[in-house]
Amino acid sequence: MGQSKQRGSFEERKKHAQERLKREYGLHEINIQDFIKENDLPADSNLLGYVVNIPHSDEYLADIQYCDDVVNKTIAKIPALAKVFDDIEDALKARKEFSYPVDVCLIFETDQQYLVLPIPLT
Repeated sequence: MGQSKQRGSFEERKKHAQERLKREYGLHEINIQDFIKENDLPADSNLLGYVVNIPHSDEYLADIQYCDDVVNKTIAKIPALAKVFDDIEDALKARKEFSYPVDVCLIFETDQQYLVLPIPLT
């Protein structure tokens, strides 16, 4: 039997991951369409994923590489060049590699621009 089967069904593992994110960061799952309406975002907003933003310089993590003893990070000035994470846990892992405060953000694309909204973390 595979290890994932031993840890439970996909739904059980997903539920445990959501509970851990809520416990550690105060995060909970939301409906993106409701979020777009509630925050008055343009109707054509398309969620791309999660990015890491450096608020004091308004720059973005463009790439991260984990080597044996070193973590290499590349920084970009514009959100179009930011590394987009599909999974928030990957973005949270990258966030831990900074020695100064950074934000994990949702990034949306519209016909005219990118919208970057920080996620409040506890």
